[in-house]
Amino acid sequence: MCQGHGGYSMRCVLLSGWQSDLDPSPGLGTARSLLAEWPALRIEAVDYSAACSGLHVAIPAAVHLLPGWDDIDAAADTLVEVIERSGGYFLSGLDLEAQLLAERAPAHPAMLLPPRDAFRAVRKPATEAAELLGMPAPRHRPATSTEEAARFAARHGWPVWVKGVRHQARAVGDLTSLRCAFQQIRDTWGPDDVLVQEHLDGSEESFAFAALHGRLLGACHMVKTAVTAQGKTWAGRVGPVPAPIMKAMRAFVDATAWTGGGEIETIRHRRTGELHLLEVNPRFPAWIHGASLTGFNLPAELVGAVAGRPVSARRPAANAFVRVTSEVPMLVPSETEGTSPSTESRLPLGKVHPSGMPVLSRKLALVRMRAQDAEPPVQSRPVTADVEPKLQRRLDEAVSTMGRSTPARLALQDELRERCRDLGRLAAEAGRVARLGVQIAYSVKTNPADVMLAAIRDAGFLAEATSRDEVRRCLRAGLTPERIVLTGPGKWWPLEAGDDVYTVNTILSDSLSDLERAVSRLAGGTASAEAVGVRLAPLRSRSRFGVPADDPEVFRELTRFMLSCAWSGPWALHFHLAPAHVGEDAWLLEVDGILALANRLPESVRGRISVVDLGGGWPSAALRDGRLQACLRTAALRVAGTLPSVRRLVVEPGRLIAEPSMALLTTVLDVRRHGRRRAAVVDGSIAELPDGTHVHPSLWRPRRGGRSGAWRRLGPGPDALYGRLCMEQDVLEHEVALPPELAAGDFVVFLDAGAYDASMSYTFGR
Repeated sequence: MCQGHGGYSMRCVLLSGWQSDLDPSPGLGTARSLLAEWPALRIEAVDYSAACSGLHVAIPAAVHLLPGWDDIDAAADTLVEVIERSGGYFLSGLDLEAQLLAERAPAHPAMLLPPRDAFRAVRKPATEAAELLGMPAPRHRPATSTEEAARFAARHGWPVWVKGVRHQARAVGDLTSLRCAFQQIRDTWGPDDVLVQEHLDGSEESFAFAALHGRLLGACHMVKTAVTAQGKTWAGRVGPVPAPIMKAMRAFVDATAWTGGGEIETIRHRRTGELHLLEVNPRFPAWIHGASLTGFNLPAELVGAVAGRPVSARRPAANAFVRVTSEVPMLVPSETEGTSPSTESRLPLGKVHPSGMPVLSRKLALVRMRAQDAEPPVQSRPVTADVEPKLQRRLDEAVSTMGRSTPARLALQDELRERCRDLGRLAAEAGRVARLGVQIAYSVKTNPADVMLAAIRDAGFLAEATSRDEVRRCLRAGLTPERIVLTGPGKWWPLEAGDDVYTVNTILSDSLSDLERAVSRLAGGTASAEAVGVRLAPLRSRSRFGVPADDPEVFRELTRFMLSCAWSGPWALHFHLAPAHVGEDAWLLEVDGILALANRLPESVRGRISVVDLGGGWPSAALRDGRLQACLRTAALRVAGTLPSVRRLVVEPGRLIAEPSMALLTTVLDVRRHGRRRAAVVDGSIAELPDGTHVHPSLWRPRRGGRSGAWRRLGPGPDALYGRLCMEQDVLEHEVALPPELAAGDFVVFLDAGAYDASMSYTFGR
């Protein structure tokens, strides 16, 4: 037996975190690593439920099933007592348990844990740790509501990661899954803000390490080669840490005075090759025994250093590991023989989080909230907030024009005209910078209402039509044929006998067969256009639209047709990918890729490309915060620099124009209470707001005794706004704080309802 510091020794080592399933804790792997070095070492297990499957492996000499976390103080005191009674060292395999002990029993000589300040450095988002390690972190923001998270996704692109500040991360690709993940993480881990983080395309790599009092004892580098459905490591390739990262890890360990095991999770960006820090875990990873099998026995390095016992230097030949499944015998206690007073311990084997970490997380959140209440009062988030005077005026004018019959779609015409003016200025500025003509085109399908088309006409914009019917609507609204762009797979629908001459500005085809049809019509005199062109499919994103010209055979076929067809006029090049879906950076990369393809065309074709149409899909906020301006200028410069023959750049921000230009006015029918939460039923529904791809900010205005007050913006909260339909999914707002005085008869208006919410609305229950 070797005597360590503080009177503790290698009489035994206590380990917690014994769950061993597809989302394992590191207790079992750490135990196997220690026994590989010292087969006679006494291992004792600490956990909070017999449902932790690793407890049933024939390794622990003793199992301590402790009470659950309903009483944090009692649980922490019991755990410290068990550790001290054992006379050995303790390594936690549970993040929150380790954090709690660092706060309740700081610098305890038996506990090989990071100090309290180290936990602050690695708290998500681990920006402080990223700075210490010299690594960039993915873009992120704390979100108090799905509305904030959705705005982040619209800016940086889907999918995004939704992460709890303590535990769990879920990748989501749309608003519905974002709402589910947001609520599930809060329900499970407590009422803290949720972190939303950009998704980086790349390979996951981790660095495990052991340290003692700020001195790095050892480390290894692991590249995941197989993962489970939950993204957990199933197999990996292990090797030494590259020298620059090893230097950064030593600085990190020194700055945080780290003691214990740790894991640095990173992702290597596929495009740049740069490592980005995801998070730092204050414990050994669950795959730690895989590292030991390849010669990096970090748990033994740690225990041997603290106990003054040298570790053998043998190096196995293996450089990778893989997990396998194995059955072990066990005895399941009956319901009347619960081995722990915790309710969770009597649940079936395989229960998620059997160590009770969600309970502890929620308790810690309540402790934090009470502590904040004890401090000097801070401004709490208001239930309602003032609405800017300009919007107040526009809503009041629209309500007075439409009357009080609800549900009603309000046309905010001043907002519409202002957006058109701003877009016109942006186009002119980008054109001056790039020295080419930049035109705004409105996609008619976004919302073909007369008020929209009249605004487009007056602003001098083009209109993109996808059918004969849309062309007719444009002509009736006063747009001349020279201002219509014809695009889409159904542009010749509905089919008509006689085929009157089809005169438009530009014809864009999204397949080779449709391009042949367009050229045939132009040659036959049944269509007339200034330019004809082809829509190219995105290179990095899946799409049903466009010619996949990155396929060499398809590219050769397209080139042959453009060289030999009857069309002798200017060519147009079309590309469409929504920046709101992929993010602005990814959108610009796609633009670069499309331009590179165009640059490979023969000079006789390339020199005739006169028009480039970059499509749309911009979130409505991109105009206010300057993102559209920056992207438009960048794209215009790249087009002009790559294709000098281009004279016109067309940009189609239809949603950005239409979405904020209409609102849905509803009346509260009922206010009901569900425990601590409330819900208001309004006479609007998903029939009037069918577009589930974005959040509609909601405003409230009381209506008492024939008099109405000012509009107030509803903040985030636990309440909901239900629609009138007898349908389970008719929930218009999931996370809203309803003011106490809200009552039946009041107005609630939903903003940003002027794009597909208008064009896709339908009649139901009326």
